[in-house]
Amino acid sequence: MLLVIFLCFGAAVTYALLRKKRIMKLLYSVPVGAENIEKIDVKQVEILNQLYEESALTIGMEAIPDEEFFNILYNWLIGMNALPEGKLKLYYLTGKLWNQRFACKVNDDTQILCIAMGDLNINAENTEQFSYEHMVFGRYLDDIVTGG
Repeated sequence: MLLVIFLCFGAAVTYALLRKKRIMKLLYSVPVGAENIEKIDVKQVEILNQLYEESALTIGMEAIPDEEFFNILYNWLIGMNALPEGKLKLYYLTGKLWNQRFACKVNDDTQILCIAMGDLNINAENTEQFSYEHMVFGRYLDDIVTGG
């Protein structure tokens, strides 16, 4: 009896793992999308000012996310044809730098990720996906700062 239960459990686990692998393959057109992300560590307020002026897509997080997050983000942008050369520049800054520049304060150890809109290929085909109603990741930097 115990052997039958063990075999059924093993079969169920194997099925679940194979199904997850299949789903992930369908979800990720680029399984290692994180390898196509250039991570830029922002230390100067001038670069933050440029991101603000450009209304960068911004994501605030408690900690730097794992590779799975970067794969999902990259594949979301690839799926919308928003990466003109298949590469993504992702700007990292801390809450400490943010607090030096903006009146709306965050924790100093907050990790903030930005994507400059000029680095994306926004066109008639995908512009709706970057509207507030359809936004999957983040908000626009200038809207966060002004409370919009």
